[in-house]
Amino acid sequence: MAEGRVLSISSISLPGFLGRRYYDLEATLFVMGMFSEQRIVDGFELQLLGEWNAEYPPISVDSKFDRKMEWEISEKYTREQIARSIKRRGLAVLSVHANRDVGVCLCSPSEELVHRGQQHMENALHLAEMVGAGVCVFHLWDPWIEDIDFGRLYGTFMEVARKHPGVRAAVENIPTHQRRLSPYQLLQEYEWVTVDTKWATLYDELEAFRRLKERIVDVHLRGTLRRGSWRFEGSSNSFDAVLETVMRGWNYEGLLTVEPEEELGGLQWKELVHGFSLLKRTTEIL
Repeated sequence: MAEGRVLSISSISLPGFLGRRYYDLEATLFVMGMFSEQRIVDGFELQLLGEWNAEYPPISVDSKFDRKMEWEISEKYTREQIARSIKRRGLAVLSVHANRDVGVCLCSPSEELVHRGQQHMENALHLAEMVGAGVCVFHLWDPWIEDIDFGRLYGTFMEVARKHPGVRAAVENIPTHQRRLSPYQLLQEYEWVTVDTKWATLYDELEAFRRLKERIVDVHLRGTLRRGSWRFEGSSNSFDAVLETVMRGWNYEGLLTVEPEEELGGLQWKELVHGFSLLKRTTEIL
């Protein structure tokens, strides 16, 4: 299979199709199996959730719910347990998304939290190795603070990433509160990059990322499936225009990961099959 035709879906939205919470691992794996049977995606990006971590509750925030409360309810899993469950079902995990607390911890003045951030990195990279995923995605900085020592952050990140040469540790263009630096500018020094199309469009940097295309190993396609077609909400750019910019404008030849914006529970299975089959054919044509 040509690398540029590899289409993936993020695991985070999958339990919603069954009306289950995002941290329900068994529901996640079950829906992954449904997608695999239909062969409408080539694999998955597994979100390694803070809600599964037995040691520490999540500290990154979400406007939709109380993550500490969700952590108290959620089942807990080690990376070994997760890897065994994935292998037992024969699921193709193409990338792992690290715990979103990584950046918040690594940017903290607390050495204890920095160490925790490194532990989260290790967990994600080890899990990627266990399941054969070639990419591991990181939210590397705290999006809410301005006072960040980016030299120290880079050194801390690379110290861990270099221990896992078989996995491309890719930093994502998440928002920032830096006054003079945009996400695109913050990514210049990193070997591997993940581009989220929503944030790239919001910062008007989608076209700029073409200059980093040799380092981009994962593109997160944000979209909403409506009446059989994909839409890019909250922007003047259409989903098709964004996809064409990535595939033709950049001549991108890496992993494409769909991150559905809506709750999948509102969709019929045949709608999902049709929507992803159409998207897969489109990526093969472009």
